[in-house]
Amino acid sequence: MVHGADVGAGAFGGQATLLQFSTEFCAPCRSTARVLGALADSVGGVSHVEVDLTNRPELADRFHILQTPTTLVLDGDGTVRARIGGAARADDVRTTLHRILGSDHVSA
Repeated sequence: MVHGADVGAGAFGGQATLLQFSTEFCAPCRSTARVLGALADSVGGVSHVEVDLTNRPELADRFHILQTPTTLVLDGDGTVRARIGGAARADDVRTTLHRILGSDHVSA
């Protein structure tokens, strides 16, 4: 189970959290942050947290991050339910959230 304090963040989303691992000079990380932020804003109870591994390199080992961006999709309890390596696509993330939260929470 992952908690906000584990990655230097405040509280996670009540239903799900899109936990993105990035680095300073990663161009796909910026576009992924926009995609994940927009999804989090559109789905109640979902938050987007971005962690810069440039400043927290020890987290790369802890969470087995081999590339950036990497996004972990956590449920409301902080359990990792999915892992997305590379740039996240909105449709893929929406499908994952649908699987975790159910169709009444996530619209297509």
